[in-house]
Amino acid sequence: MTITFLIISGILNIVALFYARWLIQILRAKENDIVELAEIIAQYVAHVKSVHEMEMFYGDQTLSSLIEHGSDLISQIENFDYLILVQEEEQELKQEETE
Repeated sequence: MTITFLIISGILNIVALFYARWLIQILRAKENDIVELAEIIAQYVAHVKSVHEMEMFYGDQTLSSLIEHGSDLISQIENFDYLILVQEEEQELKQEETE
């Protein structure tokens, strides 16, 4: 009877381990997508800023509001709290300190 429970427990632990690993991979994929999105938006904001600085469009309120909106969007995307990202940043800091 005890051996049966031990075998069932072992099998359930292995299944839970693979499930957790699968979930972590999904989180990493989503995190990478969000980081790429933030980079694309940052490039867009930089492009709008360069257009705004042109003599022809300097001081245009529409472009100013686009720049402000893009910057706000980037800050909101960067504020997504993903556990993996925080752990990776901590690891990078530790590596930089040791170098």
